[in-house]
Amino acid sequence: MILAIVAGIFTGIVLSCTLGTVFFSLIQNSIENGFKSGMMIAGGVILSDTMFILLAYFSARFIPENNHNWEFYVSLAGALLLWGLGLASLLKKHIKKRPVKRMQFQKKVYFVVNGFLLNTLNPVNFFIWVGIAAQLEAKGYFPDSYNWLFFCFALLGIFSTESLIALSAQRLKRVFNERTLLRISRLSGLVFLLIGSKLFYDALTKYTDHLMW
Repeated sequence: MILAIVAGIFTGIVLSCTLGTVFFSLIQNSIENGFKSGMMIAGGVILSDTMFILLAYFSARFIPENNHNWEFYVSLAGALLLWGLGLASLLKKHIKKRPVKRMQFQKKVYFVVNGFLLNTLNPVNFFIWVGIAAQLEAKGYFPDSYNWLFFCFALLGIFSTESLIALSAQRLKRVFNERTLLRISRLSGLVFLLIGSKLFYDALTKYTDHLMW
């Protein structure tokens, strides 16, 4: 049981520290909108990963047979989302340092949905969980009843690490001037555009290869 808990937390920490769109979104939004926005994004990621874990565990029943089409359309939607976020960040003309106000319910929903979509519309995240579930099933690292314990603590590790990233980013805001904050926003925008373009390219390549076969 202890091994499943430790392995789950470690897996969650590793997955959270990859330099993907969620990582940069956490930093950007926590700096601009405060720690709570980062926590809301992390909450959306947890909802998405929970869905992925359930789908991975029961993949044979839920995943469409025409896997290539499904991956293409999800990747295309993800690319469009990232391009939109990237352009919005790049086109910002200024960022003002202002005290963080109490977050309204609509804003909370927006950040949760943002985290959910950023995580969901990247098929790589789903296949990571498929690979983890397959390894647990094939290798039998833990008894079956402990596999769910592993997944639960992996989610806890993700949420805790992403919340810590958000808190650290908010505290950095105090030492950054407005020009630095704008540069961080534009750097995040550039990362979103690049990852979105990579998503689109990979999906299009796989789809055209499938058509050739």
